[in-house]
Amino acid sequence: MNVLRQIFLVAALFGLSGCGDKTPQEAIVGAVASLVPAAGNLLPGGGTPSTSGFGAADIAANPGGFRLIGIPTMSPLSLARLTQQNGAGDTWQSQLGYSASFERGLLVATRRLGDDLIAAETGAVLAAIRAGGGTAVRIHDTLNSLDQIVTVSYNCVIVADGSETLTVGLSEVTARKMTETCLGGNVQFENAYWLDDSGNIIASRQFVSQTVAYLRASKL
Repeated sequence: MNVLRQIFLVAALFGLSGCGDKTPQEAIVGAVASLVPAAGNLLPGGGTPSTSGFGAADIAANPGGFRLIGIPTMSPLSLARLTQQNGAGDTWQSQLGYSASFERGLLVATRRLGDDLIAAETGAVLAAIRAGGGTAVRIHDTLNSLDQIVTVSYNCVIVADGSETLTVGLSEVTARKMTETCLGGNVQFENAYWLDDSGNIIASRQFVSQTVAYLRASKL
C-alpha cells in the first residue's frame, strides 16, 4: 500500500484554445474570466465556488501552480490551485470547492464530490504505463451508505493507443495516448492518459466512482 493511500484511508482534456497572437500571459489573463464558475454551480459533496487565489495575475505569475479539472457529469471545466505537494503526490483545489489528489499523474483520491474516491493504489498501473502497456491490479477505497470503507480490486489492461494532437493549456502538443480498461466488482471503466516525450502525464480522463464517473485533468 503506497503512502498516499494510507494517508487518505485515515483522513480524493482540456485546453484553452484561441490564443491567437496573444502572449501566454495575456492568454491566461483573458481565459481566467471565462473559467470562473457561476455562483449556482454547486456540487453534491457541498463544494462552493471560490475565486480565492485564482486571480489572473496569480495565474500569470505561476501557471505551474494551477491546472484545469472538471467532472463532465456534474460540473464545468474549472481552474484548480495546487494546495499540497508531498514527493510524487499533489492535491489540487477546484474553484467549485472539491479537490483531487494525484500521484505521478494518476488520480488517487477526491473530496467533496459526494461519492468520492477515498483512496487508490495505482503503482502497478503506473509501471504498466511506463512499460508501454501491460496488465495491472488497482485498488479503490470508497464509502458505502453506512460510511464504511469498501475496497474493490480492479483487473486492468493498459495499451498504447497511438498519438494525438491536442491542446493542453496554452500549447498544442502531440502526445502519446495510453488507454486503461478495468473490471472489478461488476464495474467496468476506461481511463485515458496523454503523455509527453518524457513520459509524463499531461492530460487524463480518470474514473472516480459510479455516481461521479470521470474526472478530467490537464496541465495549464
